[in-house]
Amino acid sequence: MLIKKFDGNRIELTQTGLIERILEAMVIEGANPKATLAETEAFPADKLGIVSEPSFNYAIVIGMLQYLQGHTRPDISFAVSQCSRYIHCHTNMHIMELKRIGRYLLKTSEKGIILKPISDLTVDCYVNADFAGLWNQEDHNDDNFLVMYYASAVVWFLGLLGCKKELHSAQWNRNI
Repeated sequence: MLIKKFDGNRIELTQTGLIERILEAMVIEGANPKATLAETEAFPADKLGIVSEPSFNYAIVIGMLQYLQGHTRPDISFAVSQCSRYIHCHTNMHIMELKRIGRYLLKTSEKGIILKPISDLTVDCYVNADFAGLWNQEDHNDDNFLVMYYASAVVWFLGLLGCKKELHSAQWNRNI
């Protein structure tokens, strides 16, 4: 993990080495980079698709992506969670979506999470009432939230997918 300190007490955490390992595992180093993670909606189960095996280990790539999204890249959380739902029964559609995440990381490999601690003790909680337009989906659950401590994300929860991610950014805030 690379830690960069900027003016104004900002800290950026990146994991370019892990992203390189993910791209190598997916064999897409020279692929066409993408500016977006996925299409605008959650992708379906693809019940008519044929279960197939990619040229890479789907489960290992999902594990590496989950580690990445839990530490420095919360922007990929939803897309990774969508792909991880089909870890044991993935079709070509799911493999293509996973490769798209890889092509997005290829374009944004130098990006990371930026923490800007403040000197005033604050705890804020934000909830998502709509969850990206999925309010009418059968598996919708509206217990999604984000907790900020000293203006840095420390806990977020996506109830739709039942996954909880914690950032250990509070350690950076204790030194203020």
